[in-house]
Amino acid sequence: INAWSHLRTLYAKDDTLFARATLEIAKIFNENEKYDLAQREYRAYISLWPKNPETENALFSRAFILHENLKQDSVALTLFREFKAKYPKSELMESVNWLIRNIESNGKLAEELLEKISKQDESAK
Repeated sequence: INAWSHLRTLYAKDDTLFARATLEIAKIFNENEKYDLAQREYRAYISLWPKNPETENALFSRAFILHENLKQDSVALTLFREFKAKYPKSELMESVNWLIRNIESNGKLAEELLEKISKQDESAK
């Protein structure tokens, strides 16, 4: 994180490098379970570089973190719907649709899925 932050400071006028550093910092924060900091970096990336190819994954990652880790389902739901509108042909669309339905069901889809997996594990023994 320090190295990427230092690069952002040194090369603040290099838009490509600044964007890459912002995305890498977001990923590192996420990997280190610093979810609020990760979603903030993703938010900055999405805001500053809305047309970059990586913005699709950044938007998905931010929404996922807000839902899964920070339990901010109303914000996550808004972002997943925004994702659907912006990236209707995305490879992530199946996951986005499932996550939207799960949030709208107050987590019942996830509970049912876990229950189904548990039953399959039991029957496999």
